[in-house]
Amino acid sequence: AVVSTQSTGAGGMVGALVATVISHPFELVKTQVQSNVGVDSEVGQRGLLQQLRHVAGTGGARGLFVGLLPRMTKTVPSCMIFITTFETFKEYFNRREERRY
Repeated sequence: AVVSTQSTGAGGMVGALVATVISHPFELVKTQVQSNVGVDSEVGQRGLLQQLRHVAGTGGARGLFVGLLPRMTKTVPSCMIFITTFETFKEYFNRREERRY
């Protein structure tokens, strides 16, 4: 079944939105820990789960999603373009291969 380019783009967008929202708290905490390793700070001494608990404890659920909008602005369009391009070329080469035989 051939899927339209618009459907592929919409699917890529929805997938990117969901994946970004789910992974954002972990990306946020990972970045905080990595940027403070070797620095004389408590953040650099904490592990990933300890920092996740700390951020959730001090900022609540809202603290876990700080910076989500800028990340979505970068991630969603790039995933949408990538998936649409991939699926378009895959369909093109599949049709081309079928014509050979």
